[in-house]
Amino acid sequence: MKTAFGALLAATALSASAFCQVTLPPHASVYNGLTRGYNFTAANNFIINQLELPLDAFQAGDTASVLVRLNGNVAFFSTGTAGPTVPCSVLVNPGDVVDVVGNWTPPVPTTFSAHNSYGNTAPYATTILGVPTTLSRVGVQNDIGNPAWPINTQWLAPTTGQIGRVFMYVVPPTGTYVNFTSDVVGGGSPLTVNFTDSTFTSDPNGILAWAWDFDGDAIIDSTLQNPSFVYTNCGTYDVTLTTVDGTFGSNTTTKTAFITTDLVTPDFTYTMIAPNVFQFTDTSTPTPTSWAWDFDGDNVVDDTTQNPAHFYAQSCVGANVTLTVSRLCAPSASVAKQIVISPNTLTAQTTGGNGLSSTTSIGMVFDAQVTNPQGVAICAVSMRPYTFTGPFNLSVYVSEGSYLDLVGGVARHTVASAWRLIGTGTGTSSGGTTTTSVSTLVPLATTAYLPTGNYCFALMISNPAGTANLAYTTGTAATYGPFADANMVISPNPAAAPGAVKTTLFGTTSTASRVWNGAFHYATHADDGKANIGYAGSGCAGTAGLSALTPSGNPVLGTTLTLTANNLPLNAMIMVTGFGRYQPSSLDLTAFGAPGCFVHPAIDASSFLAGGNWTLNVPAAAAFSGLTLFNQAVVLDTTANTLGVVVSDATGLVLGN
Repeated sequence: MKTAFGALLAATALSASAFCQVTLPPHASVYNGLTRGYNFTAANNFIINQLELPLDAFQAGDTASVLVRLNGNVAFFSTGTAGPTVPCSVLVNPGDVVDVVGNWTPPVPTTFSAHNSYGNTAPYATTILGVPTTLSRVGVQNDIGNPAWPINTQWLAPTTGQIGRVFMYVVPPTGTYVNFTSDVVGGGSPLTVNFTDSTFTSDPNGILAWAWDFDGDAIIDSTLQNPSFVYTNCGTYDVTLTTVDGTFGSNTTTKTAFITTDLVTPDFTYTMIAPNVFQFTDTSTPTPTSWAWDFDGDNVVDDTTQNPAHFYAQSCVGANVTLTVSRLCAPSASVAKQIVISPNTLTAQTTGGNGLSSTTSIGMVFDAQVTNPQGVAICAVSMRPYTFTGPFNLSVYVSEGSYLDLVGGVARHTVASAWRLIGTGTGTSSGGTTTTSVSTLVPLATTAYLPTGNYCFALMISNPAGTANLAYTTGTAATYGPFADANMVISPNPAAAPGAVKTTLFGTTSTASRVWNGAFHYATHADDGKANIGYAGSGCAGTAGLSALTPSGNPVLGTTLTLTANNLPLNAMIMVTGFGRYQPSSLDLTAFGAPGCFVHPAIDASSFLAGGNWTLNVPAAAAFSGLTLFNQAVVLDTTANTLGVVVSDATGLVLGN
């Protein structure tokens, strides 16, 4: 491309006093951790000639780290500069999307070591060479001075919030800079493309003539400023624009492979239309002329129609589905998605944008409510890890009530004794950033049944190979949620924070106003008619420790179910049974002399037992399928408290097949 390089070099050699500093909000606070900055769409031509970090966030030994992106591509990157000023030369054209980030980096940088000067909340109105421009907040979930940072990854999407302050100095360009855009760059042939000249020249008389070559054959196809052209054939085409002005003469730019016709962007949707039967719908653009579906990840083509249906023999598992498409002469392209073969899926927030990492474990704590009277059986959970690839472990803990409730005067999420492990599983992370990572299915080793009630979940992941990173969304309950279907509600209390992120299981440190990026995959009794039993509420410990009820199996019609209670100091208990929960909330025994003890079942029946076994002969009649019961042992323990009893954990069950 021929340009006025001499003028460009002259412009970049101007003294700092000739630079125009873009106005930023004043310093408001110091943020230590990750990299922050701002994003904008350029409305005019200019050259970024210098970046400068304000000294407000400087700490002894720091060096400057700055980065500029144009349209998602790194245009300038510098670390290790003594600072605060970093010279550069980045040409910006109208319509360019610009990211400017930077931070002070300590001598031993890590992921969370950046020092930022924060300004006012975006959007922030400023001007660039007199042209109004609006800045949004943007950032990187790392210290960009960290040598381990995977360059140009982990970017946050532009948003509101405090702006990371990086002073930007600009100068007007001198010379002619040929550029153009088009309304489309691809599609099915015949394809009509409308081109728009966006050439900049400092010649006061502007551009005098244009010459376009749309298909790379060195023949001028148009001399209009903003022409249209129809691509009738399948292929990939270079586009060249030559302009002429009175000062800088003829200048040319060629955009290689700028237009491609008949190249398909593959995509599809899917819907479960019957138990384990999925309808797949091709949504590729432009419309392909051939299709190849692999429904089970075995690299064997299972169907070649556009919109097929497929039956899966197993339930509550994941399947990798790949669609490969092509159109006319263009090469084939594929897209793969993991689907969950589950009767029900309740998804919380799907868009991330933030995240946290830990060398041990990391997880989300949030409230959920099971509204189905017969409960739900969770067979898998979707999580959103990022950065690392490979296997990770998931542990699913529950407690009754809300994570904001106090237990013994402290927050529930910090009290290990208030929680029960109800499921474990292993998933495989595919990496990505907080905004590009995909949900990963984690089948549970055993189904986790929860009867109707209010619960708090703690979903903790760990990476056996090292640091675990988990994506989430920053926000309030008023903005995100609740997320609900006919059987469950995630974050059911709109007046409470939607959840918190934690790096230590039941540690005291948590960050609130965080929304889970994930989903529960589950079945109800109406879906499969199965018998289930599971945790319904926590007990209180006595002199022999906490008593738990262990079932002999599921309460299947025509069988015998035995619940065995342990830790009975006097080898005696009263089994309380109810057809539902105690209403309006669990019966608090504090006033009766047993502080911290709660009875969860409605007391519809009770039986005194010498020993720890309670037996239920489940009727064989189908009419009893779907009947629910709650059980809890009142443990005789005369020295535990003034009432002389404690209670076991409670169970809830549903009779079935």
